[in-house]
Amino acid sequence: MAAGLPSFVSATPAGIMELLKRNNIPLRGAECVVVGRSNIVGRPVSILMSQKGVDATVTVVHSRTRGIAETIRRADIIIAAIGSPGFITAEMVKEGAVVIDVGTTRVPAPETKAGWRLKGDVDFDNVAPVCSYITPVPGGVGPMTRVSLLLNTLKACKRVKRYSAGKATTREIKVITSLSAGTVGGKDQEPVLIFEIYANNRAVFVGRTVDLRSKIDRGAPFAVAKH
Repeated sequence: MAAGLPSFVSATPAGIMELLKRNNIPLRGAECVVVGRSNIVGRPVSILMSQKGVDATVTVVHSRTRGIAETIRRADIIIAAIGSPGFITAEMVKEGAVVIDVGTTRVPAPETKAGWRLKGDVDFDNVAPVCSYITPVPGGVGPMTRVSLLLNTLKACKRVKRYSAGKATTREIKVITSLSAGTVGGKDQEPVLIFEIYANNRAVFVGRTVDLRSKIDRGAPFAVAKH
């Protein structure tokens, strides 16, 4: 994903991007502040927003950021995923900003049958009059996450069917992910790349074809090759 190659994108970030696209929110050159640095929302959505073709200018802030309110106030687009109910107040949002609230925290609500309700990271009632667009909690990002998860499931199913039928061609083979240097299986390993291997036992790496026939286990859909 970071390299812009085809991949399974985290469901919530993918849903956020689709929300922005479907509502024709201008992204090119827009200043986007992502509040939160989690591996499943904050980091991946910051990558997606800054990719070529999207071209937003992205700043990631978190609980240790100095002057966080001033940074957020500059944003054209705020993506709040910090897990702190009501953290984003009206004073942090500039007029006309787009606010995406990813937070879903249970807070006590004695008036409800369950005794709790979901609250987002944004003070919705006070922020809504200030911004141009805002997602509610629940019912905003959540449904998009579920749809994106189903899309990933469908992509995975189609990929498995192609592999099982032996119909994949070299052009369909893509790099899946990379691993940094470290200790694997008790032994120091060089940095490796993981390639997706189909029935022809070949993979594409940096514009050239690499024969991995001797490196894969028989019947295994994935193989590891040294960088």
